[in-house]
Amino acid sequence: MDLKTKGAHELFTEMSRTEVPKRFALMRELVSRSSLAAPILIARWNTCGSPIRGRTATGRERKGLQHRCGLTCCHRCQNRAGIAAGKRTWSLMSAAQNEMPDRNLMSAITIDADDRNLHGFARRLKLFMRRHGLNYSGEFSVSLPGLMRVHVVVLHPTLTRLALTGLLKEQFGPYPIVNVKVPDKTKTLEQAVRGWVQYAHVPVKNKDFIHHPELRTQDGLAGFVMLDTRVVEERRLEGGFSLDDKAKAARIRKIQKSKYGESDRVRALAIRKRILENTMTRQSRCLGKDSVKEVRQLGSGGEVGPGTISNGPGGDPYAPHQGGMLGLRG
Repeated sequence: MDLKTKGAHELFTEMSRTEVPKRFALMRELVSRSSLAAPILIARWNTCGSPIRGRTATGRERKGLQHRCGLTCCHRCQNRAGIAAGKRTWSLMSAAQNEMPDRNLMSAITIDADDRNLHGFARRLKLFMRRHGLNYSGEFSVSLPGLMRVHVVVLHPTLTRLALTGLLKEQFGPYPIVNVKVPDKTKTLEQAVRGWVQYAHVPVKNKDFIHHPELRTQDGLAGFVMLDTRVVEERRLEGGFSLDDKAKAARIRKIQKSKYGESDRVRALAIRKRILENTMTRQSRCLGKDSVKEVRQLGSGGEVGPGTISNGPGGDPYAPHQGGMLGLRG
């Protein structure tokens, strides 16, 4: 069904039930209906996902490539960026603990800013982390009302989680402004750390609609998009790691990438081998049945019809003929 024929309420309901990477078209349709959205932004958004036409420098036709708008409000682009950010955070935390990460020494933290000044908010966070000697890695996001929020994973081997919570509340404010959690115990530690940072790249969270139902409108969503595009500062937040930790983290990511690539190659070769074996088996069975059938029909006769094999001397179908070739007609 065409999205243009659906109402706003129906689109919002469908978006809340759809997976994050697939919300791209729904959100774009809602924002484009509002007069608050900039036409340039909508035009750039419309190119996302369209195939790249043309040829490469060697003259080969481009295949499989797509345009990426790179907007922070685009579910398609931010899904890829969130996966990369989660991998980076996990590799840094693993490298800082000699590839033996401990759940008890790590905390998943969210902090809400009291204004929209990303530069000042990031500076306060970095000063706090440096003062207490903490290792941290995370991402900033923009909530639906336009306020800044950071999703960060902190490594605190010299502080307990309770002490860290007290220091953060003293500096930034009480709950829910500051929320300190244990990484999700229902998942592996890697999945919990990567998921916590990746969630910051979801443009609009379902919780935002729950806490701010008045913004569940076309203009409210378009206003969020315009506020989000005005945040031009770097949204990556990390620090406290040595150069050795960063180098080790890069090696960890490279090894993981090679493992994933090798597993894909091995799987593809196994599937190809299985397909070839099945094809050869079917061909050999069909060829065997036809050969037996022809031998039974021919018996010890001489010439045969077109496209069939004649018996050689002595009734042997595999014996050489006088002409040096099997007797064929047609």
